[in-house]
Amino acid sequence: MPTLHIFNPDHDEALAAGTPFYTPTRAAHTMAQKGARWPHLWSEAGDYVLLPDTEAQEFSISIAQNIYPRDLTPTLWERIDRINPWGWDAALCHRLRLKGVPERLLPDSQRLETIRQLSSRATSVRLLRLLRQAMPETAGEAEILTDIGAVENFAAHHAAVMLKAPWSCSGRGVFQAVAPLPVAVRRRVERILEKQGCIAAEPFYYRIKDFALEFDALADGTISYQGLSHFTASSSGAYGGNLIAPQTVLLAKIGEPLPTLLPQLIAACTLALKTLLEGKYCGPLGIDMMLIRMGGVVRLHPCVELNLRRTMGHVALFCSQKRLNNGTFLGDKEIFPYF
Repeated sequence: MPTLHIFNPDHDEALAAGTPFYTPTRAAHTMAQKGARWPHLWSEAGDYVLLPDTEAQEFSISIAQNIYPRDLTPTLWERIDRINPWGWDAALCHRLRLKGVPERLLPDSQRLETIRQLSSRATSVRLLRLLRQAMPETAGEAEILTDIGAVENFAAHHAAVMLKAPWSCSGRGVFQAVAPLPVAVRRRVERILEKQGCIAAEPFYYRIKDFALEFDALADGTISYQGLSHFTASSSGAYGGNLIAPQTVLLAKIGEPLPTLLPQLIAACTLALKTLLEGKYCGPLGIDMMLIRMGGVVRLHPCVELNLRRTMGHVALFCSQKRLNNGTFLGDKEIFPYF
């Protein structure tokens, strides 16, 4: 039976809001319009892709059928075997229930809460520690702090720090700070602590390259490596775009020490993800990483962020594997933008 694919880029915002009644921001709405056809890249024959309006045109490589909100009828739901969104959250489930989706196609409340908790940056911190233990030659540290005094103490022990809300998206909720914390920064930290219960803190690193390893967590507990992605980001971590190119080109552009460490890194990530996720999460995910300069030496930071959902890296991987725009391949000089 077919799958219904949904692009819901407000997923991270919805997790941060923590309520089924979250309303997407204008930026998320724009992203949903621009990227609605992307699921055609990973859909299969007979599947459906939900589009937000009736003006959307067919995707050039489409093997799935476009449908629209008006098509979400009991007859359609009887034909659907599963729903494959960008990411599962309570807000998406609420919107689908309003469209009459049967409960058999939705995760239950316990699974939704598990996904939300695992999507916290606290999981990224745990994953970083596991990877550093497996690969001591790598670099990077991070802490989860629960009170303003601990944040101030952490900042006092580093020249500069990056502070991150447990749930945020596309670089939002991420900001740099120095000790002593300015009044405005202190208030911002206190608001995050009040609303989300903790904050992630790490030293500021001199970043050279941004990249990610993309995976799928399968139903049997297997962690399947999908490939490497290379992206740009602002100094605050806001996403810029992905490079679409063969894996060998991406690896060469990122440079050492990644080519040397990649096999060991894939193995370490696979084992660590299995430890953290088995029996708790099934679906696509990505681990953002970076090369940093420390004391004149380039080192690998193996986990800046764990994205427990489909990522733009997955999109770039699918784009690099297919011929788009009536057979014209998007070559290694093209950047795939978020908007």
